[in-house]
Amino acid sequence: MTRLRQALFSMLLLLSLSLKAELIPDFIIEDLSHEILEADTISLTQEQRVFLVSELVKMKPVDSIRLKAFLQMNLPSFASAHLRADLLQEAAVTGRAQMVTIRPVQIDENKAHALADIPTYAKNRIGPGTFQQMSQDRMKVFVVGGDNTQLPHYISQITKTGRYKYLEIPSLYKAWGITKYLLPRQPGVTVPIMIWVVPPAMRYVRHYTTLFQTLNCFDCEAALDPQAAHRYELMARANVQKVLSERAIDYVAFGYEKAWLKEIETNSNLEILDRKEFSKLELGASIKVYQLKDKITKKSFTLSLFSSDQTVWGELAALHLKAFLNPNLKGVLFLGSAGSLNEKINPYDVSVPQKFLRPGLKVHIENFLDPANLDPKSTVHRPAHHGNTFSPIEQNRKYLVSVINKDIQTIDVEQSLVAEEIQRYNTINNTKILFGAVNVITDKPYSSLTGDTSDHDLDRLDLEKKQRARETSVAIALNSILKVESKQTAIRCGRLY
Repeated sequence: MTRLRQALFSMLLLLSLSLKAELIPDFIIEDLSHEILEADTISLTQEQRVFLVSELVKMKPVDSIRLKAFLQMNLPSFASAHLRADLLQEAAVTGRAQMVTIRPVQIDENKAHALADIPTYAKNRIGPGTFQQMSQDRMKVFVVGGDNTQLPHYISQITKTGRYKYLEIPSLYKAWGITKYLLPRQPGVTVPIMIWVVPPAMRYVRHYTTLFQTLNCFDCEAALDPQAAHRYELMARANVQKVLSERAIDYVAFGYEKAWLKEIETNSNLEILDRKEFSKLELGASIKVYQLKDKITKKSFTLSLFSSDQTVWGELAALHLKAFLNPNLKGVLFLGSAGSLNEKINPYDVSVPQKFLRPGLKVHIENFLDPANLDPKSTVHRPAHHGNTFSPIEQNRKYLVSVINKDIQTIDVEQSLVAEEIQRYNTINNTKILFGAVNVITDKPYSSLTGDTSDHDLDRLDLEKKQRARETSVAIALNSILKVESKQTAIRCGRLY
């Protein structure tokens, strides 16, 4: 098989000599190499990743045809799913689109910040090659929350009318819903322009444009495409309607799917009555539906596990889960990651917040999850308040002091927004859908105020401890559902007798 692959690769290389191919800038190869080493979207050992990157680097300078052939031979699933037939495309630009401008947050790197090394955090997410280009003022950047089918409209934001050649940058990020493009120098483009099309969420756009700003990007713009955001919401609704047309759902859970599946399959108190998977949905979504029976109470209920290959950041989480809300739904569970703003809450602890806040608003819904009567694998806390942040990059000293003064002990990007969406639905529709939330603590912004250091942060993770904490989170969530179902059974029995 190896010889066959080498032979095919050689044939493709010979073919590239007879076709017109575009050279790929070296910085793109550097970014792709970094992604291969770090991304969890490919199933390779670290040794295989290192070898693949060494072979890729040896090819520099490499043209588009040779690169595509290399990726098809070595990462066939990525190449078939995410590489266009021709990397170099052409777009006709006829006028400007209707966009909402997004401003970055100004970050002072010389003052205390939740991120101990802001440049490294930014570089790891933007790419070392792009980082180098930014530091040398060699490129403009445009970040847009939108839909990559609308690329000509996005190009119109930063160019005049005309026809423009662009390169779709090969990137593992495309599996997460992020597509990168490069407009090389050409008539009407005096400086190369990089365009990042990310999922249409204001907070996600602000996250990335602030990252670029911290790298002193000399010419960066960012915007949200409202029409793309509307289309995204319609696709999320269509996904759920496809499921609800075949299955009724009592509870929907988002987060830690692998830990959920392990718990469902191994829990001796549960019997699986039925299961069905709805895969290959829009937006990279997958919905698994389980009909479960509590062997002790003999009560059955339906649990849906929602997941997405694409990034679900900020308001996108609330948008996806909003699609599930209906009068027959009993509860929504969100299992995520959070930062600690409390001296006693440490990385890999588990947090079950009681109430939720977002800037300028207290969300009037409580967490129904109850960690009592469990033997957890991780330390569990019940902080009073959980807050919202658009990104870890926002968490400078001023921000941290302000949220701590509001008695907020943990923060994340999505959870309070989901809580708010459920509270709003309950108020409008006079329903009582429960909300359950639990977090694995992955970093401790509080330490930046005390001068303490830690061996663990968003870029340095102990995967074993993190997995144990996830399993504890799922155990708390499932046990809480069983408690609710048991109480409902007891109430009905009491009314009967």
